[in-house]
Amino acid sequence: MYFFKENLTYSNLSPLSIEEAAEQFCKGVSLFGPFWDHVLGYWKARLEWPERVMFLKYEDLKHGSLFHVKRMGEFLGCPFALEEEKEGVVDEIIELCSFESVSNLKVNKTGVFQAKDFVIEKKSFFPEEARLGTGRII
Repeated sequence: MYFFKENLTYSNLSPLSIEEAAEQFCKGVSLFGPFWDHVLGYWKARLEWPERVMFLKYEDLKHGSLFHVKRMGEFLGCPFALEEEKEGVVDEIIELCSFESVSNLKVNKTGVFQAKDFVIEKKSFFPEEARLGTGRII
């Protein structure tokens, strides 16, 4: 999040240090409103309508990709057939959705994204520090 924020061009806001950004995030302040309130709404909806709302954390998907991609297929009513699994369809989906694949798409390397009072270059969506795991990412 910090690397994403660092590449924003604000029309009327001053830049924050990583410490200030982390403090604001922990307090629930983000570009699109209180983060924790946003997540809590989906968490509650998942409990109320488990057949309609699937709550999936990035960490779970990263460390159990095969299990969770199959789980998503079932949730969407499109489970993978045994033949598809044997032919490596699930593995292909995981590869196509990998950080490496998505970050190398031309659409994610050129142009800008603009919303309300900020603009960000799309090349900032996938910073090198995130891929290498060497940066401090919040």
